[in-house]
Amino acid sequence: MAGYTYRDAEEIDGSKATTFEPEHMLRVSGNYQLSGALEQWRIGGAFRWQSEIYTDKKGPNGERATQAAFGVADMMMRYQISERFSANINVNNIFDKKYYSAVPHYNAAYYGAPRNFTFSVRASF
Repeated sequence: MAGYTYRDAEEIDGSKATTFEPEHMLRVSGNYQLSGALEQWRIGGAFRWQSEIYTDKKGPNGERATQAAFGVADMMMRYQISERFSANINVNNIFDKKYYSAVPHYNAAYYGAPRNFTFSVRASF
């Protein structure tokens, strides 16, 4: 699966609007079920990328706050324990990329999620 978003917003005077949101975003993901002796396993990955975001005149001296373009990679593995049960492990932000999920605004900024792991067991009836 893949998706691309292009956003072009302008103020009434023709200047760029909502620069705190990316103009370009790309998301690509996929998964594959192994075959043969490994058919209980499914592996997958995803990549998220966005263009630069910024806000003008938001610092104490009117500085521009900027987050450069960046990409984040994720991966997953699933093991089919039985017909009804499976176990998953997801690793998000594999390379532990540090980035702002929103650009700083009046000395307040929020980092995006660091590398994290999720383990789950699912049952279907």
